[in-house]
Amino acid sequence: LRAYELAVKHLNNGGGWVDDWDVLSGDGVLGSEVEYVDGDTATDADTSRQSASRMIQRDNIIMFSGGSSSAVAIAQQGLAQDEKVQFMACMTHSNDTTGKDCVRYSFRECFNAYMTGQALAPVLRDEYGEDMSFYQLYADYSWGQTQQASMNQFLTDIAGWEEVDSVATPLGTSDFSNYLSDAANSDADVLILNHYGLDGANSMSQAVDAGIKEDMEIVVPLYNRLMAEAAAGSIDGVFGTVAWTSLIDNEYANSFTEVFGEEYDGRIPSGPAQLA
Repeated sequence: LRAYELAVKHLNNGGGWVDDWDVLSGDGVLGSEVEYVDGDTATDADTSRQSASRMIQRDNIIMFSGGSSSAVAIAQQGLAQDEKVQFMACMTHSNDTTGKDCVRYSFRECFNAYMTGQALAPVLRDEYGEDMSFYQLYADYSWGQTQQASMNQFLTDIAGWEEVDSVATPLGTSDFSNYLSDAANSDADVLILNHYGLDGANSMSQAVDAGIKEDMEIVVPLYNRLMAEAAAGSIDGVFGTVAWTSLIDNEYANSFTEVFGEEYDGRIPSGPAQLA
């Protein structure tokens, strides 16, 4: 939300990337000032549709954005298609968003689970070897399901690994102890935790606290800075992918990091903020 608000400020008044691109004037868009409204999806598909529907009917919006949960993004883009209003997806990582659930009125920049699996497989093979077995836990909704499938595909095809088992966990699980115990007793070499947000921070830190890291390698295919902070030292040595990081050293990354910090008291922007 901070990044969206900063984008509106720059579109209307100049600054940041707007000053770098000739197609943007810093005086609104096509002569019109950008105004915005916001709503809370509560990470719930039905709530997200209701919120976006109010914006369309009450506020006459011509574009809306959001996501974070792929189930939310997919629900919102379905509404966008019904209402013929453009939806710009933000943090949605499920293959289905632009796969089987793709619609004409939705667009996304964020990378997906397929790309994560394809990127991680050769790195994990080179780090841990080819003769490995893995056990997957995954959040039981659109993103977790496609993430599990993509990790299985590329770890099998590229790394030459073998999947021992794959187990679904309900979204919002706080206690992963039983799932982690089964994984520890599976004799697999690597534990793949396909969880995101608070679920990811909980499963990762609980796995480390249970001593699983002493006997198994742990991989968290997708995480962000907030997850890493919540997991604290548990994230050390854990491979994964991120949407973007402020450590990237190029003109536009540095520019965004600088102006975001100036606007928000030195705060470092997250990957989802860069997408927004």
